[in-house]
Amino acid sequence: MGTLTVVNRGNSPVSLWRLSAQFSNAVIMSVWSPSGSVTGSHSGGRLDGVGRGLGPGRSMQISFQAQGRPGAPAACSLNGRSC
Repeated sequence: MGTLTVVNRGNSPVSLWRLSAQFSNAVIMSVWSPSGSVTGSHSGGRLDGVGRGLGPGRSMQISFQAQGRPGAPAACSLNGRSC
């Protein structure tokens, strides 16, 4: 099991965000948000999450179950920018 955290470090709220993470040596089996406010999907080693309403200084977590050894993401983007 793993967790990715999205943090708004800006001074303005983010109304919609999209996260994509690619893991080597792993297959994502399931994706969920402990708060229930993130929609997640998966395909092979790729995890995608979409969330709304992230205020300044706030964070949101996406949890996942994987087979293999995912480690840190091999590639990651948040709203189209590398992370």
